[in-house]
Amino acid sequence: MKRLSIKNITIFTFLFLSITVFAQQNPKQLEAKRAVKAPKIDGVANDEIWKNAEIATDFILFNPGDGTPMPQKYNTQVRILYDDVALYVLAEMKDPAPGDIAREFGLRDQFVQADFFAVYINPFASPGNNYIFGVFSSGAQIDGTQTTLNGVDTTWNAVWKSAISYTDNGWIVEMKIPYSALRFQNEANQTWDINFIRHINKTREDFSWNYIDKKKDGDIVQFHGKLTNLQNITPPVRLSFYPYASLSHTRFNGKNTTGYGFGMDLKYGLSESYTLDATLVPDFSDTPYDNLELNLGPFEQYYSEQRAFFTEGMSLFNKGGLFYSRRVGGKPIDYYKVQYIGDEEAVIDNPDKAQLINAIKISGRSKNGLGIGLFNAITNETEAVILDGMSHKTRKVVTQPLTNYNVLVLDYNYSGNSSVSLINTNVTRFGKTRDADVIGIAYDIFAQKNTLNFSGTSAMSLISNNDELTKGYKFNTAVSKKIKAHSFEVSLRLQDEKFDINDLGYNRVNNFAKLDFGYGYSLLKPTKHFNSLRFGFDIGFDRRFKPFTKIQNDVSMRLMATNKKYLSYGMGLEYVTDAYDYYEPRVPGRYFLDKEHGGLWAYLSTDYRKKFAFDINVARFTKFNNEQEFYKIGTSYRYRISNQIKLNYSIFYNKMDNFKGFVAFDNHEIIFGNRMQTSLTNTMGTNYYFNTKSGLNLNFRYNWTPVTYTKFYKLEENGELSPTSYSGNEDINYNIWNLDVSYIWEFAPGSKLSLLYRSSIFNQDDLSKINFFENVDNLFDQTQKHTFIMKMTYYIDFNTVKKKWF
Repeated sequence: MKRLSIKNITIFTFLFLSITVFAQQNPKQLEAKRAVKAPKIDGVANDEIWKNAEIATDFILFNPGDGTPMPQKYNTQVRILYDDVALYVLAEMKDPAPGDIAREFGLRDQFVQADFFAVYINPFASPGNNYIFGVFSSGAQIDGTQTTLNGVDTTWNAVWKSAISYTDNGWIVEMKIPYSALRFQNEANQTWDINFIRHINKTREDFSWNYIDKKKDGDIVQFHGKLTNLQNITPPVRLSFYPYASLSHTRFNGKNTTGYGFGMDLKYGLSESYTLDATLVPDFSDTPYDNLELNLGPFEQYYSEQRAFFTEGMSLFNKGGLFYSRRVGGKPIDYYKVQYIGDEEAVIDNPDKAQLINAIKISGRSKNGLGIGLFNAITNETEAVILDGMSHKTRKVVTQPLTNYNVLVLDYNYSGNSSVSLINTNVTRFGKTRDADVIGIAYDIFAQKNTLNFSGTSAMSLISNNDELTKGYKFNTAVSKKIKAHSFEVSLRLQDEKFDINDLGYNRVNNFAKLDFGYGYSLLKPTKHFNSLRFGFDIGFDRRFKPFTKIQNDVSMRLMATNKKYLSYGMGLEYVTDAYDYYEPRVPGRYFLDKEHGGLWAYLSTDYRKKFAFDINVARFTKFNNEQEFYKIGTSYRYRISNQIKLNYSIFYNKMDNFKGFVAFDNHEIIFGNRMQTSLTNTMGTNYYFNTKSGLNLNFRYNWTPVTYTKFYKLEENGELSPTSYSGNEDINYNIWNLDVSYIWEFAPGSKLSLLYRSSIFNQDDLSKINFFENVDNLFDQTQKHTFIMKMTYYIDFNTVKKKWF
């Protein structure tokens, strides 16, 4: 197979840049009216000024279904006013039984069992500038941004006002969306894209004001109507501050540690299109814990980002999949090198996180569709402390020098939802050590009235280490076609053996070529028996890229459905041929011959609208030579005691019998072991909401994973396993226990107080043969870590301060 050069890849990528897509014809229009006096936001539609506003009505069903008019008993009317400060929205929603409207409580941005009304706004009427402002029937707010590629991002938060009320005919929402929450052009006469969505929980139906065509690729953002006649509004100075203070106290191994933290986040509108976000002296002490698990595989585990600064508004930086924010402030590059020091020395301190000094990001999109994202962060030098056992003196070893992380994204959206992006990530470590640079091009192009899509990423990595430069390449491309309810896709992924993005990205495997074919069917309208039904299958051919040899072939099938009683269920089948595993041996060029296997999975999910609901997931996979079995069963339960109190519990059990995997190196031999592994994970959550602004949460998680080895082998050059005399004790008994109790209070718009108590225990030994109760006793004999954290963040808006004090 001829290798693709970077020149070929670049030419191939730009062949699609001239393709345009279908733009929706004849969208609905609503004329905005200027308010002489701003309406009072109290959820009561009694302000005279509302009578002058035009009405948006005639909503249309889009889920489940396609184009059915909204029944008159749920008739919805929306009015919009504006002034020099804000946009005002009034939604009056009929309901034949207002007392039956679901009103489950939740805090901001939490999806709950409740009705909701949402406004989708695109002030530039161009792709990628979509804002969502929604209100649940409990009064809780939800806001975010939305793009076709990344969907809804609720980590974006604005400061705005809303109120609700109930009437004999239904319920009412009033909103005030200040211009400081939006980006828009500075022009005398403006037209914005807009749509309104209403969700009725009792029927699980979604209606939109402007028609959403599900037969075409894209999402809600592609099917807006028009808000016209916005006259003489000016973008305000977008400057806000979020100063915070924190206090923490930790007790562990008989030692008490108290810490204090002060810092500030800020947002500043650099122009009508772009915003600067910065965190100065960041504090992530109240970040939720990761769901840690035992990792015996050859790859690093992936954990989602949970730090607020790195989750909010980051969709632009995720273009091309080259950025993994957990690298910033993560494990030092030489963390593991000091784990294996001489016999006469001991590691007494080895920080597992580099200290983040500060971080900034500039992001936004112009009215012409140009999106710019610039991210930069600096972490401090990290040192391990080593104790000399003979002299009893300590020395310090640098595990990571002062490091700068940088990401630049230029993303051009055009013709609706097509885009092409240039991405660059860079890691510069001060001193003579490893630096990394990655450059990539990503494209997502729609044609033939949004039914044909071309997408892909081409990237090159450059690693500089001790003046030696290593280059690696990646090329992904896919073509998909949608014909009414049917979709077809073919994709090709190529990656050479030197492609490496793991300094600021996440990548598991290299040196492969993968060709996939896929087919999918989705029901567009409900039938007599189903509200939704999806079917699909995929066929894959995996090869090494160099030399071009087989890895495996696979085929899978899936079927998922929801019936008229909103019972959801599904199943799938999978088959994989004999496979050449080049990663499990941990030695380049060596492979393990894994036998063909197959399996099935299934799930059942009941109606979440009911007070009690549950989910069941089961799976079984087996090697066809009967040597290995894998079982999985998981159940989760939800019980809503009232609109303010709910309980969640889940338990997952996995068992692997006779699993063959890497164990160790012994006298230049690669040792594999036959292991019996089980994993039991219990999680429980309890939520009590005093109102939609404050709540008490309890979350508990316990994972127990014992691993027992019954036999050892050496890996032969042909990938087979043969007997060995190796007899090391490799049994593992892994335990991790976490308990979080938190209170959160949004005491003012944008301002929050959080109190957190955290208790954790971790233990890993070789007692894999003890039973569950003996293991629990053993676990609680270990030292428990207790942490208490109090943190307060206060929102300060420059315009408000200016109005009051100047």
